[in-house]
Amino acid sequence: MKVIRFFIAMCLGVVSQHSTALDNAAPPSVKFVLGKAKNLGVSRPTSSVSVETLKIIAIEGLQPKILDKITVQLLEKEKNMPREVKLCGSCAQGHPWGFHLEFKRILVSEDYISTVFERSTVCAGSPDIEKVPMVFSRLNGALIPAENLIKKFVSAAVIKPSYEGKVELNEESIEQMISDSEAEGISSNEECEFYLKNTPYSVWVDGKRLVLSPEFTQTNSNCMKEYIIKR
Repeated sequence: MKVIRFFIAMCLGVVSQHSTALDNAAPPSVKFVLGKAKNLGVSRPTSSVSVETLKIIAIEGLQPKILDKITVQLLEKEKNMPREVKLCGSCAQGHPWGFHLEFKRILVSEDYISTVFERSTVCAGSPDIEKVPMVFSRLNGALIPAENLIKKFVSAAVIKPSYEGKVELNEESIEQMISDSEAEGISSNEECEFYLKNTPYSVWVDGKRLVLSPEFTQTNSNCMKEYIIKR
C-alpha cells in the first residue's frame, strides 16, 4: 500500500541558499532553514523513519505577505505527517518498514516557486520512490495544481489529475516530453516507453522547463529520471 502524503515542518537548522537563474537576470537569493522533524509517533526499533524539514526565510524580491502565504500552506502539510507515518507502519504488519522524506531543491523562476522533496518508503513490503513538489505562484503565493502547469506548457493537452496532486498525460504530452528530454540528453530507451505512457507524474518548474518525475517501485530502474517539457 502506498503512503502518499507530503509534509514540510518548521524547525531550526543551518541556513542554506539555493537559487536558479531567471531569463536575462541575476538569480534571486533564497534563504531557508533545514531540520529534522520530531515527535512522529515512532517507537518500534524495526522502523526506519526520517523527515527532513524546511522553513523558507526569504526570497529576494518576494513580498513578505506572499512568503507568509506560502509558509501557511507549507505548515498545513505538517498535520498529516504523524498519521501517514503511522499508516505506513500499520501496512508493514509487523515487518521492518521505512519512511524517509528528503529535501532536494528550491527553484525560483519568472512565474513560479517550486519546492521539491523526495520520498522513499517501504510500507507494505515493496519500495516506493517519488518526488514530492509544491509549486507556488510567484505573483500571489497560491499553490498551483499540476494539471494547470501541464496546460500552460503543452498546448491543447488533455490530462487528468491523479492521486496526491499528480497528473496522467495524454499521448501528445508524452511524445513532447520524450522529444524535449532527448534534445537535452535525457534518454528514454524502448523499455521505458510503455511505462512512461502508463504512469502518473509529479511536476514542477525549472526556469522555462516543466520537470516531470514518474513514481518508481524499484530502486535501480533505467527509467528513473527527471524528464522535461520546454515552454
